[in-house]
Amino acid sequence: SVFSGIIGQDTALRLLPFISGIISLPLFAVLVQKMFHNKCLTLSALFLLCFNSKAVYYSIEFKQYSLELLFSIILLLIFYNLDLKSISKRKFWFYSALTAVSIWLAHSSLFIIPAGAVLLFLDAYKNGSVKEFKNFITPFLISLGIFAVFYFIPVMFSMYIDMYNHWKFSDPSFFTLSSFTGRFSDKISTLIELPFGLNVFLYAAANIFIMLYYKKYRALILTGVPFLLVTAACFLNLYPFQTRLILFLLPLLIILYCQIFMLIKKTRAVWGIAVLFILFFAYKELQKPLEPYII
Repeated sequence: SVFSGIIGQDTALRLLPFISGIISLPLFAVLVQKMFHNKCLTLSALFLLCFNSKAVYYSIEFKQYSLELLFSIILLLIFYNLDLKSISKRKFWFYSALTAVSIWLAHSSLFIIPAGAVLLFLDAYKNGSVKEFKNFITPFLISLGIFAVFYFIPVMFSMYIDMYNHWKFSDPSFFTLSSFTGRFSDKISTLIELPFGLNVFLYAAANIFIMLYYKKYRALILTGVPFLLVTAACFLNLYPFQTRLILFLLPLLIILYCQIFMLIKKTRAVWGIAVLFILFFAYKELQKPLEPYII
């Protein structure tokens, strides 16, 4: 009714994911800049998100995945910068309430929030602000309890048991160690192609080394824990490892994709390598088929 002036109801329904996709861009740029203080890395990462075929696709289709991508960035931005000891009360309760309500707007927040909670707890333990941490996380725990009782449990075990079983048994071979490596790499590659065909696990190991070397412990926790939780949920048959359902991991993948630039000290070399990476990415993305209305 609100958007009845727009030609075709289908177009009006696409407005919410479209706006979510657009808002994601500046917030992601802020996140990357705060994490690495590197303009080249920020611009490269922003380019990769702007023109990622999956991000574009789900920003124009009336589904929840673009909103989940947005909340993934919002939560990462909140937890990376949050200082419970120095933050104002207004911001404190605003961020706490936003974290609590996020699981209702983006279910994949359940993979991001634990990473942020671990980070906050470590900071609180170190700075003597455990009480503030408890106050911050309590609204989320209450919201999580309500979510589990009135949504998660009914959905998983009664209301939508057919869909649950479909997800649970859609790809049983994924849950065997012998096929996990290849299938995991394939699924990640559908979101973003690794440079020059590198193995996803080798690339992950290299990024872990970089973050440890530069003492980017906050970045390590925020990028590593969600991947571990998603993988664990897949092995427990609680969450299907499908491209659209892991779109919220795209910001983390892009950060890991670009982080290699930090090893290069000379500015000109950094920009040169960045251009090569972007050209490689664009070449791969342009080969992927898109629906006619997307173009």
